Amino acid sequence: NSSYTEKFTVIDDQRRVKETKGLEGDCLAIGCSVQILEYEIIEKSQNSSIIKSTISYAVKEEFQAKDPKPSIQVVEA
Repeated sequence: NSSYTEKFTVIDDQRRVKETKGLEGDCLAIGCSVQILEYEIIEKSQNSSIIKSTISYAVKEEFQAKDPKPSIQVVEA
């Protein structure tokens, strides 16, 4: 999908965690009822870090046969 809307539900600078809930677009447009993205910054050294991304979702019962899945492209963007 070309558009995606989300809102931040958790912003914890001390733990370096941000969580968003999808409002429209992406897998919500193809049958998911919930989509949550979590981003965690893991410091490796003073000059480098890793971003750990987790996608959680639930599929509406009437779409389970189509097996919709969220795309990693949302996280990449």
